Amino acid sequence: MAVSRSLRRNNTITYVLAGGLCLFFLYFFFGDTTSIPQLPTYAAPKHILKSKDAAPNELSPPSLPFRKPAKLAEGERPAPPPVVHYHMNNVTITSDPIGNRESILILTPLARFYDEYWDNLVKLSFPHDLISLGFIIPKGKDGNLATQQLQARIEKTQAPTNKNRFASITILRQDEEQTIAQDEKDRHALSAQKERRAAMSRARNALLFTTLGPTTSWVLWLDSDIVETPPSLIQDLASHDKPLIVPNCFQRYHNKDKDAMDVRPYDFNSWIDSATAKGLAEKMGPEEIILEGYAEMATYRSLMAYMADPNGDSRTEVDLDGVGGTALLVKAHVHRDGAMFPPFPFYHLIETEGFARMAARLGWKATGLPNYYNAYGCDIDETKILQAANAMVSLGFQKAGYNYVNSDDCWSQRSGRDATTHQLLPNFTKFPEGISGTASKVHNLGFKFGIYSSAGLKTCGGYPASLGYEAIDASTFASWGVDYLKADPSFSPTGIVNGSCTPSTPPVNHYSFVKPIPICPPYKWPVDGNNYTAKYTALRFRIMEEALLAQNRTMLYSLCEWGVDEPWTWGNQTGSSWRMSNDINPSWSRILQILNQNSFLTNYGNFYGHNDADMLEVGNGNLTAAEARSHFALWAMMKSPLLIGTDVTKLSAHDIGVLQNKPLLAFNQDSHYGASAAPYKWGTNEDWTFNSTFPAQYWSGASSNGTMVAMFNPYNETMVMTAEYSEIPQLEANGCYEVTEIWNGTSYGCKEKSLEVSVGAHDTAVLLFGQSC
Repeated sequence: MAVSRSLRRNNTITYVLAGGLCLFFLYFFFGDTTSIPQLPTYAAPKHILKSKDAAPNELSPPSLPFRKPAKLAEGERPAPPPVVHYHMNNVTITSDPIGNRESILILTPLARFYDEYWDNLVKLSFPHDLISLGFIIPKGKDGNLATQQLQARIEKTQAPTNKNRFASITILRQDEEQTIAQDEKDRHALSAQKERRAAMSRARNALLFTTLGPTTSWVLWLDSDIVETPPSLIQDLASHDKPLIVPNCFQRYHNKDKDAMDVRPYDFNSWIDSATAKGLAEKMGPEEIILEGYAEMATYRSLMAYMADPNGDSRTEVDLDGVGGTALLVKAHVHRDGAMFPPFPFYHLIETEGFARMAARLGWKATGLPNYYNAYGCDIDETKILQAANAMVSLGFQKAGYNYVNSDDCWSQRSGRDATTHQLLPNFTKFPEGISGTASKVHNLGFKFGIYSSAGLKTCGGYPASLGYEAIDASTFASWGVDYLKADPSFSPTGIVNGSCTPSTPPVNHYSFVKPIPICPPYKWPVDGNNYTAKYTALRFRIMEEALLAQNRTMLYSLCEWGVDEPWTWGNQTGSSWRMSNDINPSWSRILQILNQNSFLTNYGNFYGHNDADMLEVGNGNLTAAEARSHFALWAMMKSPLLIGTDVTKLSAHDIGVLQNKPLLAFNQDSHYGASAAPYKWGTNEDWTFNSTFPAQYWSGASSNGTMVAMFNPYNETMVMTAEYSEIPQLEANGCYEVTEIWNGTSYGCKEKSLEVSVGAHDTAVLLFGQSC
């Protein structure tokens, strides 16, 4: 249960630190607040033991928020403080922070509060029980307002009924008022920069030094005006395994010349140094600083803001000499080594740019991601859709059986619906002939066309959604020639409640969700009396289902509920597929997590509906050839919808061959057998063991072409694996079958009783057992 603290004036939480900062602390923790931590040997002071607010804090030994110690009675001696040992070698900082359960501290200097900032924060797909938040807010009227607004959102997010709570939240109030105007023009004036950025440096340092705990692995600096990021921001940045890394930052605005919404560079503080800038520094006095982005001080540095390539690889890296702080991910030991934000000229640099220089002096290099965004992200238009469709034809994907070309978010007008008809309005700048014109062109290429909406108040990108407009939108989509609708519950108006295990089955926290969801051993899902089929989430999706069925057009209905309300229990009565987990990312550990979870759900799918394990990451990230084969083979055999999630024009010949593998596509699309493959033996673990490192290794399924068997090797070395016919449900124990290896078409001939194969690290051998012989 979460514990909240009021910010009322009569609260006595105070502490004097480094010249008199006045701190307001809010602690929100997971766990039972009725249990007061007991010190093992010594009794704590009486006022601590009596308090109902005491809670364990991973940042420090069990304690209350800072307050003056109680007066001791005559002759009474204070109890000695507890001794806490931290083994820092156990704190990992890796490219897989979710798989390794690494804690992250998100720090935000907050002068103004934006609701969109908080909306974006709670949408982050990194497990919230691993996220601690820290804010520092200036004194004064603006600071008071920001505090009140922040407090209001915190109370909702950290409510005991919300299982999507953050691990802890800390708020610091400065003892000085903001001296620099918060008007954007005045705030960014050249004359204000030295004083402004020195103050920002002091605020950042106070926040960092107060909140950085011994168990923190990562620190994400996130500015309060960052209102839109990919949900997978943290794990995407961490996957590069860099000491400090920063993505590009853009701002949406209304382009008067185009009379349409557009984007423009926003952060000009990430750069590669130039000879001109170095020459300026040599001529400066010791207290002068170089500032970027001002015509009065031309540096001719290479700015990452102008390096973005809309068609470039989102994982492209560049070495940087200066970084901005809009969204800066730092390994915690960089800060522990002493890298902070200088409030004084450091090599003529200050604040975040000075931090990058200080980190470099300590041996930590800064990295930038000039092209970071999700594939096309919101940069989608008809031209890109048709380019993708034409590439699908020329590269053989259409011939192989891929028959949908889908557009995700950001295709409509953000301003709202038609005032008279209430219909959604296409963005005619991106789609000159509307969605119907684009759909017609996609159809002429031989594909079906798909689109995205939300069963919530807004789409994921903040565009108008379908809640309350289902009948109108279904009719509109049908009139446009839409063949596929993906819907998620973004910006849901209701809270989410998840199940819990019975007392006899202790929970196993499934960390691939944004919140812990218990899975009850040996292989049952939560038993808590909840009827998920009757929940409002299911109802919202059914309303759109009924609206789609009322149209004179067949539209495939794809539910994206992220597995929160057990859609496998009701999705088959509502849609053609349902997402059974949180979002995928191109890391091997994440693929294993989804595979592990779905291994328990195969019985819920059939010919008419399928568990959706999320899009394919073949061609993304740093997956090896073996990992790409395993990923595709197991997704195809689980009969997950096969949605390519990369730019097909940049795929290697190997990856194209994997995605177009005929036997696997035939199994996935079998017109007579609807059930997916299922594990028949777990292998490393006992059957029905929930383990994301070593999930089920032996799978089989029936098809029109015979029985397909997959043997997956999760180990880092080659192993010999045996298909024992007596263990495979579809085969006769003493049978004899024609066996073909599906990756290269090698025939093993007629094999009896068993077949032994060598499987490389992270690879999967896939065998097709044909006719008896």
